[in-house]
Amino acid sequence: MAGKAAEAPYLISIGERAEQVILAYQERQATTQQTLARLEELIGEINAAEVERAKMALPGAAFAVYWTLHREGLPAAREAAERMSQVFAQYPHWQVSEQQGRAVRTELYKVLLQNQPAARAKKALKEPSPGYDVKSLVAQIFRVVEQAAG
Repeated sequence: MAGKAAEAPYLISIGERAEQVILAYQERQATTQQTLARLEELIGEINAAEVERAKMALPGAAFAVYWTLHREGLPAAREAAERMSQVFAQYPHWQVSEQQGRAVRTELYKVLLQNQPAARAKKALKEPSPGYDVKSLVAQIFRVVEQAAG
C-alpha cells in the first residue's frame, strides 16, 4: 500500500487500521475469526474507495479529504472535497511552503466549519450541538495527505 500512497493517500488510513488489526491479533486481543472479519471489512472498504474514486475523478489529496469526511458521515463530503481540490490547485506548493500550507489548512477549516451541521444548528437554535470535531478531522486529513507526499 505504501507504493500507492502518493496517488491514493486515503489508503494510508486504511493501511494503518489494518496494522492495528494485525497488532491486536499478535497481542492476542482478537481471535483469528475476528481478525479475518475485520481485514475483510477493510478490503471491502478499499474496493469501495476505488470504485468511488473512479466515479468522482478527484485528485489524490482531494479524494483523501472526501473519503475521510465520508467515513465520518459528513453529508457534504463531496462538496467539501471539490472545494479542497480547488484549494490544492490554488496552492500547488502547500506541502513545502509554510505560507501555502497555512492557507490550505485555513481553507480546510473554513470548508469544514461551513458544512458542520452543529454550526448551522447553533446559529438556528442558539445552543450547543454535538457535530463533529473539526480540529481532529483537519489533523487526520493533513496527516494522511502529508504522509502520501512525504
